[in-house]
Amino acid sequence: MDVLQLLKNELKERQSDVSAFIDGSTTHQNWSSIAGHLKAHLTLELEYLLPELAAVSPKQDAALQRLETDLVGLRMQLDRLGLDDHPPADQVMELRDALARHGQLIEDRILPLMRQRISTADREELYDALQDAKQDIIRSTLGMAM
Repeated sequence: MDVLQLLKNELKERQSDVSAFIDGSTTHQNWSSIAGHLKAHLTLELEYLLPELAAVSPKQDAALQRLETDLVGLRMQLDRLGLDDHPPADQVMELRDALARHGQLIEDRILPLMRQRISTADREELYDALQDAKQDIIRSTLGMAM
């Protein structure tokens, strides 16, 4: 599998989790679990994907700067919400909206950049590396939340 698909699937899952929490349609996940998985996803993008993209992009790439700004902002919002099972609804909605804007950035700017600058074989290798890192991050993130 390609890292592009991993990124798209992960982001859609996280968006769906947050939306389901707001709608009250999630019965199998509490906020701390949703927040833990989202934090793991953001960590994966910030600490693993962003450096890979920076290595194949020109300095001061506007899309990468925006990506980093988005990721830092999302982490800050998530940290403010904490892991309490009853976070303020308005703040969760703000997070959902910011996550939707981030998803649009990924779709419009980051995925095309990755297709252009990273070969298919390298994207497949990156998929394996990110999949392993994702599992490690989830274990450590959810381990702290328990």
